[in-house]
Amino acid sequence: MVDPRSLGKAACDELEEVLEDYDGTLLFVSHDRRLITRLAQQLWIVADGIMSIFQGPFDEWVEARERARVAQAWEAKIK
Repeated sequence: MVDPRSLGKAACDELEEVLEDYDGTLLFVSHDRRLITRLAQQLWIVADGIMSIFQGPFDEWVEARERARVAQAWEAKIK
């Protein structure tokens, strides 16, 4: 797939609407947070050579990641 941002805003918005209305499964790779937020219901995150799966929307993953970082920082201070 072409980078949707190269299509222009109107075409990108229309593509997102079509994909949102699609009833099947979509597998896409993107750095576009708006697209991910709008379409993703499950995230496959690859970081530091490890893949993890998050069941839920992007904004919930961001919140969970931040809570985990805070907890790790807190644990590091306790030690």
